[in-house]
Amino acid sequence: MKITRRSLAVLPFVGAALLRGQSAPPTQRGVVIGPAFVPNDIFTLAGWGVNLIRFQMIWQGNENNQDLTAYRAWWNQRLAFLDTLLPSLEANKIKVIIDMHTGPGGQAAGAGHVLFFNRTLHEGFQSIWEDTAHRYRNRPGVYAFDLLNEPSFNEKRTPPMLSSWETLAERTIERIRKQDDDRIVSFQPKGIDLTAFKGLTRLGPRKVLYSLHMYEPLNFTHQGIDGRPAHVQYPGTIDGRYFDKAELRRRLLPARDFQLANNVGIYVGEFSANLQGANVVPTGSAATYLNDCISLFEEWGWRWTYHAFQDNPYYWNLDRRDDASRNLILNYFRRNSPAALTYPAP
Repeated sequence: MKITRRSLAVLPFVGAALLRGQSAPPTQRGVVIGPAFVPNDIFTLAGWGVNLIRFQMIWQGNENNQDLTAYRAWWNQRLAFLDTLLPSLEANKIKVIIDMHTGPGGQAAGAGHVLFFNRTLHEGFQSIWEDTAHRYRNRPGVYAFDLLNEPSFNEKRTPPMLSSWETLAERTIERIRKQDDDRIVSFQPKGIDLTAFKGLTRLGPRKVLYSLHMYEPLNFTHQGIDGRPAHVQYPGTIDGRYFDKAELRRRLLPARDFQLANNVGIYVGEFSANLQGANVVPTGSAATYLNDCISLFEEWGWRWTYHAFQDNPYYWNLDRRDDASRNLILNYFRRNSPAALTYPAP
C-alpha cells in the first residue's frame, strides 16, 4: 500500500501504525570518517557517544583510472583496513556504513560517473558489491552499504547509459541479497540535488535507506572555500533569497514528502558548514545553521552523519574544534542509544 498524506488523513490509525519509527527521534547519529582515520580515533568517537560512522572509500589518486583489477585491489586493501577496526568498533557499539565514495572508473567531464557508460565497469560495480556482501555477511558491525556517493550522469550523452541509476541499483541490491538477505542498502538519487526526490519512485527491494546530502546554500556551507566569498551570514540573504530554518525546511521537504508517501527511512549521509571561525564565518552562524538542520532531522526521525571527522582540518573537522558548533553536535551524540540500532521499516 502506498501511503500518501491524503490516505493518512482518511486512515489515521493505519497511517500511524505504518509510519511508526519513521517520525520518532533517530537512534543513529554519527560522523563521516576520512582516509586519515586511525584506530585510536575509535575511542574518541566512543567517548563522544557516536554510534554510526560512514566509512569513505576514497581513491586517492587518478579517479578516472578504469583499470578494474587495480580498483578491486585498492577496494580490498581498504576493506582489510576496516577489518582491523571492526573488533574495536563492535566493542564500542559503533556501526559502519561502507560508502563507495569513488566509483570504478571515477568521473569524466560531461559524463559523470564512467561506470554508467562502460559495460566492464557497470558489471564490476555490481560484482564488487556482491563480493563485499559475501565478505561481511556475518559481521554485525557493518550496518549498511552506501552504493555510490553523489551519483552523477548525463542522460543525453552518446553512447547512452547502459541502464538507469535506479535499475542498476536494484540489480546490485539483488546481487547483494544473494549473499546477505538482510543487508541494508543506502541509495542516493542523482547528485546532491534535493529536488531529485520529487520524481523518485521507491525501489523494489526492501530495507533500503534513501540518502541525501545537505549543503544548501552552498555559498554559506562552503564560504571561503575554492574562491567563494567569506563572511556570509546565516540566517540572512544568500544568493538573493532569505535563508533561515523555514527555508531549510522548504528545501528538505521533497525528501520528507517521499518518506511519508513511501514509508521509508531517510539517512543524511553528509551535512556540514565551514567552521573556520570569525575570520571567515560570522560568529554563531555555523552553529545556528547546524542546529537548524539537525533539529529538522530529529523532528522527522532521520539518521545522520556529520561531515566530517579526520577529513579536512581547515574547514569542518570536529576533532580540530572546540567551539559552539562542536559542542552542539556532541550534545546530540549524547542522545544516542547504542543498543537501539534496528531498521524500522519493511
